[in-house]
Amino acid sequence: MLRAAEDEAAEPMADLASAQLGADPPVAATERKAPSEDGQDATSPCPAVGSAGSGVQIEKTKRKRKGKGKAARGPGALGKSRGSGFEDYYCDPPTTPAEALDEKANIYPPHRPFVHRIEECIQRYRARRRLDSQRAYLFSRYLALGGIDDAPRQFQSSETIELADATAAEIQDSMSAAVIHRTGGDARFYNPQDPEHWVVDFAGVAAGFFSDRVITLASSNLAIVEVAVSVVQNFLNYVLYHDVCPEYAADIMRAKRVCDQARDQIPRLFALWDDLPGDFHAAARALYGTDDRDEGASGSRRYEAMESRRARIVFWASIATMDKDVIDNVRAAKHSGGVRVVETVEQTFEIEEFRDPSDETLQKYYGVKDPASGAPGTMDPCGTVVLQTTTIQEGWDRPSADGERQGAVQEELLLNQKVRRHLVVGMKLKLVLCTLNVGVKFIREVKDIYPSYYTFLPQELMLHYKEPVPNDRPAPSAEDLDAQDAEPCGPDGE
Repeated sequence: MLRAAEDEAAEPMADLASAQLGADPPVAATERKAPSEDGQDATSPCPAVGSAGSGVQIEKTKRKRKGKGKAARGPGALGKSRGSGFEDYYCDPPTTPAEALDEKANIYPPHRPFVHRIEECIQRYRARRRLDSQRAYLFSRYLALGGIDDAPRQFQSSETIELADATAAEIQDSMSAAVIHRTGGDARFYNPQDPEHWVVDFAGVAAGFFSDRVITLASSNLAIVEVAVSVVQNFLNYVLYHDVCPEYAADIMRAKRVCDQARDQIPRLFALWDDLPGDFHAAARALYGTDDRDEGASGSRRYEAMESRRARIVFWASIATMDKDVIDNVRAAKHSGGVRVVETVEQTFEIEEFRDPSDETLQKYYGVKDPASGAPGTMDPCGTVVLQTTTIQEGWDRPSADGERQGAVQEELLLNQKVRRHLVVGMKLKLVLCTLNVGVKFIREVKDIYPSYYTFLPQELMLHYKEPVPNDRPAPSAEDLDAQDAEPCGPDGE
């Protein structure tokens, strides 16, 4: 059936056609004719289509939901035909002279406060990119660490504003989720009225984002890491391309280098959890470590799988490549109670230097036969890693571990080449070290691994913060242990 507006327009054409063909004109709705043989008025409407007895069925057509148009997404919105903006081949299109002049004179002029420029930049960036759910979530977490509220607004829709009468800036502001709070109300985010503990630091925010948040979200999924790095790099490129804050251009370039480091080092961290501490330290723990198995300790399966015979071959073959003083100490220890652990300490170290094994040392390792197959040259050779004690700032007040050394202390440890290839200078390791009475140290447990760019942001502790609210509920006490389960009282005590 046609819609009413189209039926009315068709009536004059029907009259004209009837007159030309000599047919009787159509009967008006108010006229009535004699009943037909079946008793139904000739002018009465025909049986409803799809009603009982009609024999005709019509499907209900669902209204298609219209997508958000370019006008609703703000000025400069990216059309569907242009992709998402994250393709490898994508680059921002050149701006027209009018757009360039508008950005330089009105949107991003140097005299405009940075807060206003970066807020409008984020809003326009979101319009110029098609963020799927994963990219949108990662970008929101990145902005939250930078003190910008990017949570969806309640009842936000293009239908709540009149697009025909709104300016481009009004549309952009109404549809954007990125907000910098200027009147307070949420202590989790930056407030320009109270900027005491805030500083503009693009590199620091990127380093904090990739130090903890991305590693936690990825959980060894390298695809998430790549998406997170590409989103941040894409945003930083947009800021540079549109000259949003030229006074921080050098800082933005440092942030881009942090992105490159994250792309390289986070996969290394995941691999290190599988390979650390290496065959030498696994053998030393099997021979001289404690019998207890710390739940969740790194390499626990490797320790348990290291057979006693293989452990002795791996350990003593590595000792044979060390200095003559160590070998003399081992010989002396055999006559004074044997080799044993004399000290255990938990400490955080930073990698300072690597020393690869010499050709002579490699020849010694290649001459050792595998205990299972008997084939030579299968043992993973060891080099030396130089570590420097350091402190990790992570926002928690943790007491010093038992035996933890204060001040700068340098350690040298043997390290298998299989583990060495995943490490880079500057990485930090939280280790439990055991010292033998012959002067050799080995890693009993790996507590944590940190990238070289590791940065702790206090904002991490505020992401799940909730403002305190008045509560008349009585606190639990010795007289009323169930007070915490009581309902909070109303304003009148009811």
